Amino acid sequence: MSSRLRIGIIVAVVGILLIALGAYAVVRLYQNTSEPEEAPVAEVEVVTQTVVVASRDLFLGTLITSGDVITKEVPVEATPREFVVSVEDAVDKILKVDMVGGEILTPQNLANPTDVTHDIAWVMSETHVLMAFPATDLISRLSIVQRGDIVDFYATISSEIETINENGETEIQTTRLTLDSMQRVEITALVADIIVNDEQVRAEAGEDETVPRRSVNIQAYLLALDPQDALILKFLKDSGANFDLVLRAPTSTGQFNLTPVTAEYLQELYGLEILP
Repeated sequence: MSSRLRIGIIVAVVGILLIALGAYAVVRLYQNTSEPEEAPVAEVEVVTQTVVVASRDLFLGTLITSGDVITKEVPVEATPREFVVSVEDAVDKILKVDMVGGEILTPQNLANPTDVTHDIAWVMSETHVLMAFPATDLISRLSIVQRGDIVDFYATISSEIETINENGETEIQTTRLTLDSMQRVEITALVADIIVNDEQVRAEAGEDETVPRRSVNIQAYLLALDPQDALILKFLKDSGANFDLVLRAPTSTGQFNLTPVTAEYLQELYGLEILP
């Protein structure tokens, strides 16, 4: 094969490749120009709602404080049918369920410890009854006892005893007995009046803010008790016993071994001859 023919063949092959590349480029250009332009994606405005959520894991029976809940903006479609919108509506309420941090609070999750409709019954086991006990002693009037505290009930009861004197005559003597009628009772809830005074005090949050001064007037305690213990307290109360509550340390777990106090006990203890 002559060199001139060989050169001609190479030129022909190169020409065919150039024609193929040109055709491919024309086809791609046609495709790009014929494809419709993508429509711009419209921005959808997300509508949010302010709700109250748990700031941490909370458990059944928790008395909610301002540090346990926060407000949060969530999409409307993510909210339940009913929800709490204000922290103030949740504070001082008691949880009926366990909650995880970030979970939305609903009115059905909350119980009012000052509600006389006994919305607190859910905290009891099936073997207990809920008893309302009047808060008439001094420690109650001072509003020292709070929900969840452990207390003992001390009671003084009077009874009449028939005795026969030296002349053979029957006499009626009144004796008094002071005893620990019940130990380690947990205050399940309080029935109280929240009194807001007209006087205002400055809030610690800022000099320009004021908050009302509040006082709590405890009316009664709600106690989840074994039915037999409830009967004992009822008998003593109906018998006219004078009760005082004494507050225990939260870590106190034992039973105190106490001796009931009578006039004779004090007479022997202090060496007294005559006691009323």
